[in-house]
Amino acid sequence: MLGRLFTAKMVALLVALFMMASTVSIYAASISGTAKKLGGTGNVTVAVPSSNADLSGWTLSASGTVSSVQVTWTPAAAGNYSIQALLKNGSSTIIGSGTATISGSGTVQRSDIVTITQTDVDPALVVTAVINIRQTT
Repeated sequence: MLGRLFTAKMVALLVALFMMASTVSIYAASISGTAKKLGGTGNVTVAVPSSNADLSGWTLSASGTVSSVQVTWTPAAAGNYSIQALLKNGSSTIIGSGTATISGSGTVQRSDIVTITQTDVDPALVVTAVINIRQTT
């Protein structure tokens, strides 16, 4: 009887070890391969909605703060566009921004005014201006 009990215990132990070993190998196989990124699509190719976008000037208010920027650009196709201007200081902090909606644009070079919504943007603090143009239809 002791021989049978010992054999039964050994078989149970071997089965348990085999199950743990197969679980580990399955788990190891499941984590190999390419890692997935959450919340992103990676690099994608997109059609550029404009060419040669340039901040061609800005307007100061009576108190000397930036009230608007002028963007000169050429739409790639006829349609409606949204132009966003971001004004950043030396720490890359956005200190002023604005958006303009352009309706019925053709494909010729044009200049548009983007009103800055903040009323206290000191032009001496503006180090970088970022222009984002998006075709909406």
